[in-house]
Amino acid sequence: MSEIAPGLLRRLGAEITVTHASPNGTNINAACGAVHLESLTETMKSHSADFGVAFDGDGDRSLFVSGNGRLIDGDAVLLTMARRLRRTGQLNPAVVIGTLMTISALNAC
Repeated sequence: MSEIAPGLLRRLGAEITVTHASPNGTNINAACGAVHLESLTETMKSHSADFGVAFDGDGDRSLFVSGNGRLIDGDAVLLTMARRLRRTGQLNPAVVIGTLMTISALNAC
């Protein structure tokens, strides 16, 4: 993700600050990433940003932090993305698949 995410976010028009993106084979998730959000929340405090995203080493997990450093619930991210895709006609049929816990959280919305 340290190679893929920065380029992708820039191509999408984001102005980004990248941290902890120099893997050496032994420092994956070492005091950073989706496993340790403290570094991201500290970076968010020192930068004027709309949101932050932390990936784990292999990119199968990501967590989002708001501009004021609060964790954004993953179910809320999924719901926001699904609503946007449905509104723009890109989610047809309007189906979202998640875990049992995700489905319970989305049903409550």
